[in-house]
Amino acid sequence: MLNYPARRGERTVSLLCYAPVLREADREDLRHAEPEVAYSLAAHRVAGHLMRIGHLGKEASAEARAAYRDDHQRAGLAGPHELPRRFTYVREHERGF
Repeated sequence: MLNYPARRGERTVSLLCYAPVLREADREDLRHAEPEVAYSLAAHRVAGHLMRIGHLGKEASAEARAAYRDDHQRAGLAGPHELPRRFTYVREHERGF
């Protein structure tokens, strides 16, 4: 069992710590790029996910419940295939296209 800090009599082990550093990206300014270049760099796929809506006083639609059930079963996920209360389901889609 590794203890930090090491207890008396235990062998010390060097640790590697990650400290993130922010830096300017080495990319051209996209405000002046050709529209199709800036457009294609922003495009990406969004995975299907749950979105909390209970705090808004809303409920998921029948379509969202059916989509969750279908995608949950198709992915072979464990647990109930029913959408949790106070959540809706956003299907996989593409953004920025």
